Amino acid sequence: MNKASIKSFEDLEVWKQSIVLGKKLYLNNRNNLADPIINQLLRASVSISNNIAEGHDRSSTKDYIRFLYISRGSCAELRSLLILASEVKVLNNSNSTELIEQTLRITRMLSALINSLKRRL
Repeated sequence: MNKASIKSFEDLEVWKQSIVLGKKLYLNNRNNLADPIINQLLRASVSISNNIAEGHDRSSTKDYIRFLYISRGSCAELRSLLILASEVKVLNNSNSTELIEQTLRITRMLSALINSLKRRL
């Protein structure tokens, strides 16, 4: 997707992928929301897409970049929680491995977007 075709955060592939990840986590864990690890895991996943959206609609590129860094931090928090959830057997290892790989892809996408925006400053 070229820059001209990105009119809203919904056009961003990184936002779309973060929604896919959050949806997968929620649908697979909605019956276990009382577990504090699952609860925090879901909150971190929601933070990724929400910070992309909020940053995109900010008034400056500098603000946008700041929110993308927050989103990247939430992605790291989620990855850490996935490792913990796997270790304490809240998630099975095959699910957590796939989800961890998704967080790594999203982190790379966020880093690429941040670097692209920095070149505009």
